[in-house]
Amino acid sequence: IWTMLPQGNTPTQDTVTKVSLAISSLISIYSRSFCTDFQVGSPNEMKWTVGTQDHLTFHLYAVHNLPGNWTTSQDSDFYISCSVTYSGRKICPEIRSQNVKATLSLFSRLVWDEVMTFPLLLGALPYETMLVLRLYAVTETRSTFLAWSCLPLYSTKQMVQGFLLINMISHAEPPPAITPGAFDVTLPTLVTVQVDFPQTVHKFCRPTADKSNISVTFQDPTHQMEILAQRGSVLLLSEADKQCLWHYRHCVNKLPGNISLLLGSAPGWDPPTISIMYRLLQDWSFSDPLEGLSLLSPCFSDGNIRDAACRQIGKMSDDELLEFLPQLIQAVKFDWCLDSSLVKLLLERSLRSVQIAHRLFWLLTDATNESHYRHLYQTLLAALQFCMGSALNAEFSRETKMIGILQKIAERVKNAPEEKRQETLKLGLIDLDRFFEEVKCCHLPLDPAIVVKGINRELCSYFKSNARPLKITFLNADSRGPDIHLIYKVKESIGNKNYQFYCPMDHEI
Repeated sequence: IWTMLPQGNTPTQDTVTKVSLAISSLISIYSRSFCTDFQVGSPNEMKWTVGTQDHLTFHLYAVHNLPGNWTTSQDSDFYISCSVTYSGRKICPEIRSQNVKATLSLFSRLVWDEVMTFPLLLGALPYETMLVLRLYAVTETRSTFLAWSCLPLYSTKQMVQGFLLINMISHAEPPPAITPGAFDVTLPTLVTVQVDFPQTVHKFCRPTADKSNISVTFQDPTHQMEILAQRGSVLLLSEADKQCLWHYRHCVNKLPGNISLLLGSAPGWDPPTISIMYRLLQDWSFSDPLEGLSLLSPCFSDGNIRDAACRQIGKMSDDELLEFLPQLIQAVKFDWCLDSSLVKLLLERSLRSVQIAHRLFWLLTDATNESHYRHLYQTLLAALQFCMGSALNAEFSRETKMIGILQKIAERVKNAPEEKRQETLKLGLIDLDRFFEEVKCCHLPLDPAIVVKGINRELCSYFKSNARPLKITFLNADSRGPDIHLIYKVKESIGNKNYQFYCPMDHEI
C-alpha cells in the first residue's frame, strides 16, 4: 500500500516506503530460492546484463547466520572457494574469495561484496553445469572446511539470474559427484549464502549429432584397442589410453560393449565435442541391454546419453530388471531432474509388475536413510505410492508395521542382558502375535509371493553373535507350503543409523 502512495510527502512515509520495498524484495528472493506455493513480484531493481560471449560471473555478497562456535576465535578469517563442475569433474581452476572476518549485526555474518569471474564463456557451458561453493575458516596454521553449497547454473534451459539465497550444508562433506539430487531446497538451512547473477537473454540449446561423413581405415596390428577394451571402466584408463581410444573413436564399434569407455575418453565438454559424442552414440550398435547400465554412472550427466541408456535398459525383461534395481536406484542420484527417463522407466515398470513395485518400494524406503539424498528418495517414494493403487499401498503399510515391530524386538533383545534375552524375545513376540490377529495375513518384504499368517513361537530364537540377529519362523498362509524361516538383523551404519535386512535361512546373509 505504501509503495502506491506519492513519494516524498513526509519523512515518515518515505521511511515506511523503503521498509516496505525492502521486505517485498526479501520475500521475492525467498520465493525464488526455495520451494514455496507463492511468488512475489520483485520491486524494480538495477540489473547488470551479460551476453553469450561473456564469461561466467556472479556477485558473492554474504554468508548469513553463522553458528556461534564458528566465530569464537578472533584470529579466524573466512573465505569461499568457488568451482564449476560437470559430470563430477572441475572444468576450470577454482577461484577463491578474499579473506574476511565475521561481523555482528542482528546476527553473525560474513560480507564479501565481491564479483567472481570464471574463464568460461556462457555460450559454451553444458546444461548439466554445477556451481559449487565451499566455506573455509583459516588461521595462521591451518584451513578448516566448514560448509558447502551448490547451484545448477541452468533451470529449464534458462541461465540462473537475479538474487538468490542458497542453503549451506555444514553437517557433512559434499558427495564425490555433486548433483541436484544431493541438495534439498525445500526449506532454508541455518546458514545461507547470498549471491546475485546478472541478467542474460542466453538460453541453452543442446548440440545436435555431428552429421559429417566419416571414413576411417582401422589398423591395429598390436591389438592395443582390444587390450583397452578389457579395462571395463573409464576410471582404469590413463590419459594416454583415453587419447588412443578417442583417436580411433570411429573404429571402436568393432569392439562391442565399450561405449562407456569411448564416451568417457572424450577430451572436453564443449559443444563440438558433445556433438561428436552424440554421433558416436547414434551410430553405436548395442550388443546387450546391460551395456546401457555403464552410461548411468556419475561420469555421464548429459541428458541425451542417459536417455539412450534408459532405452536400452527398457528392453530388459521384468526378471532382469529386478536383478539390477539396486544399481538403478543408485543411478537416480546422478540424474539432473526427477522428470528423467530413468525415473519414468522405474515408475512405468512398477505399474506393469507387482514384483518390481514391491522391490522398488523397499529399496527406496532403505535409500531414504542416505544423508545427502534423503529428500530425493523421499520424493521418488511418494511418486511410487501415488502411482500404486489403494490395495497395494495398504499392503505396504502392513509390511512397514510388521518391520517396525521386528525392529523393536531386535533392539530390545540386543540391548538386554544375556540372561534376560530369551525372556525379552518372548515378550516381544506377543506384539507380533497381536499384529497377525489384527491383519490376518501379510506379504513378506523379501518376496510378494510369500504370504504369512502368523509365527511359530516355539521355533523363534536369536543367534549369539555380536549383532544378536533374530531367527523368526513364520507360518505359511498356504497350508500346503512349509514354514518360512527368516533372519532379522539390526546393523549399525556409518551414520549411526539402524537399518535391517532379512533373508531366508537357506540363503547366505
